[in-house]
Amino acid sequence: MSLSKRPILRPTDMTIRIDHRIAKEVLYLEVENSSNAPLDVFSEEWLGKINHLSELCPPRKSATFIAAIGTALLAKAIEPAVDVYCLLDRDGGENSYSARSLADNVWAKHRALLGIDLGANGPNPLNNTPFIGKARIDEIENVRNAAGFNYLNDCLRELESYTTTAQARLALRGFIIARKRDFITTFFAGETAGDYFVLPTLESAIRALIMVDSEDGRCAQAVAAGLLASNSSTSDLEVGHINDPDRNFPLDIGIYYAEGDDRRLSVAVEVKDKPVGTAEVLSSVEKALKFGVGTVIYLAISPRQTQADFRVEAIRSRDMGCKLIVYTTWADFIKTCIGFSDESSAVLYSNVYRMIGRYLQELGVSQAGISIWEGFAGE
Repeated sequence: MSLSKRPILRPTDMTIRIDHRIAKEVLYLEVENSSNAPLDVFSEEWLGKINHLSELCPPRKSATFIAAIGTALLAKAIEPAVDVYCLLDRDGGENSYSARSLADNVWAKHRALLGIDLGANGPNPLNNTPFIGKARIDEIENVRNAAGFNYLNDCLRELESYTTTAQARLALRGFIIARKRDFITTFFAGETAGDYFVLPTLESAIRALIMVDSEDGRCAQAVAAGLLASNSSTSDLEVGHINDPDRNFPLDIGIYYAEGDDRRLSVAVEVKDKPVGTAEVLSSVEKALKFGVGTVIYLAISPRQTQADFRVEAIRSRDMGCKLIVYTTWADFIKTCIGFSDESSAVLYSNVYRMIGRYLQELGVSQAGISIWEGFAGE
């Protein structure tokens, strides 16, 4: 795997801006190396350090310290000059960088797909106590888990002394080996699972699933894919992992039309469980058109979605050569998918239920999330 040769950008105030695209490439490379390359002494030393830190910081007890060292290791693996104690680049130091941004945009978006437990596994790994409101780790005082915090600082002090990316990458590899987890999930559905659903109860179950934890949009994407797959006219789907830049179709879901040996992408679907407006919708249309796709289905289904009228966007899309269909509620999208399905009512809802469960697994939703959906198997 080759790394992009894009230079690190340094603004005039001499803070360091980490290129997140390069950071993602380094992360994926070291995950690959953690499985294929022999374990060297340096990586083994850091494997021991991270295992010890993990013992001091178990789940729900300062596990954010693990995310902090993981972020510092990734930053140092790209730019050895970074100040490893930084959380925000506004701390004023010459070598400061935004650890929060790196954690949010690289670690949080890719750790589930890579099977890495970051300790703090939410969308903002460093936005937890005692890091909230701090620009630097060495500003933090009066932590409850003193042993864990002291050992985190021991690790940071050693990391600070490294002068090459090669050293930091070996250390990062040790972190990855220590925190790699087997995230294989299971979904169990009995023979009659889901067959009691009707439109209102199916909608209620879907809303309940997503309200507990959207898991970075994975739950909503799985629901949309499961509903689309229940219709034979849209059953040829490809579903992309969240933030996967290597997919060969635009947006979140691609619907293919096949006639004989001819299979072509006909519809692109975007699923957003956060508020969107004109800019986001038209950006998706532009992406679809670059792939030659003439129809976009856009699900703007956040409970906080304020814009409900997308007529202007539909007209603009038409003039660009694309048919745009926007749904702002799950109820309307469910009615469309169910209404055009050619399945009999005896098996329709059971199939929808199972397909959603299948995509929850495929997209890497946690076992806790899948278990919520399993809870709707019967009345």
